[in-house]
Amino acid sequence: MLALLGFLAWSTIARTNQRHGPPLFLAGAAPETRPPAGAHGYSPALCRHDADARALEAAGEAVFHLETEVLFDTGDEEPARVLVEGTGTVLFSRYVLTVAHAVSQERLETTVRTPRGEQRVSLDGKRLSRRTWLIHGRERVILRLLAADENEDIALFLLPAEGTWPEFPYGVGDSDALELGDFVALIERDPVAGTLYRPGAVSALRGSAAIAPIARTDGAFLVSFGLTTGESGAPIVATRDGVYELVGLAQGTYQGPRQLSWAVRMSRALHALGRSDSPEVQTFLALCGRAPQSARNRPGGVPHGRNR
Repeated sequence: MLALLGFLAWSTIARTNQRHGPPLFLAGAAPETRPPAGAHGYSPALCRHDADARALEAAGEAVFHLETEVLFDTGDEEPARVLVEGTGTVLFSRYVLTVAHAVSQERLETTVRTPRGEQRVSLDGKRLSRRTWLIHGRERVILRLLAADENEDIALFLLPAEGTWPEFPYGVGDSDALELGDFVALIERDPVAGTLYRPGAVSALRGSAAIAPIARTDGAFLVSFGLTTGESGAPIVATRDGVYELVGLAQGTYQGPRQLSWAVRMSRALHALGRSDSPEVQTFLALCGRAPQSARNRPGGVPHGRNR
């Protein structure tokens, strides 16, 4: 029986569910490229008309490592501490967008060895608090949670008013327009290597049966590259008319012969955030209706889709 691992947000307590099917964790292969599809939809090939190296570098500079500390009351003198790690993207120089499971843990769990292998066991403990920081070099910047939807797996934070923050240079695209085989890429940042760019393709327009126990299959799409620990929440972009657009956030990955990952669609994420009454969230959603300032200042104009 293969282990089906849960989401990739790392914690000091590993998560494993015993199920039939491919386990979730590591890498995948890059797709075969094909000729561009044209202006009516996303491209099934890597287009570099507007996606020059400087813009991609700027995109990586707006992607940050996130750390969340969750405290549980177990009846002991000191609360139990769980550290969860993920990835967040700075949008409009004020907001940090990520997946909810990368910045929270609802239950205190531990791993025990059984004749059937390692199994997850829930422990008694009430969640006392959680705090999330953005890691900027050696600095830890506390974030304020504006809204989170555990069902749709999306969370939005606000950066402190002081300081100047980088901005993701690409607008939010229409993830519902993705088609099978469309080019996509994951963007992240390594403290030594700098911006990391991993290309792939849309492998399926819905989540598979294997992820159904832990993710909403109707709000996800599969991609042909793998993820590693802490990459939940990393931005996934696609190209339309040679311009990159943000279409998804990384959620989880398979380990096994399929070598696939899955992502939450931005259309579902924005819809979920739209249920919040917070003025800051509504401001963020209004900003998603146009391209970031950095995108408007670049040659090539404003991306299509949601950001016209």
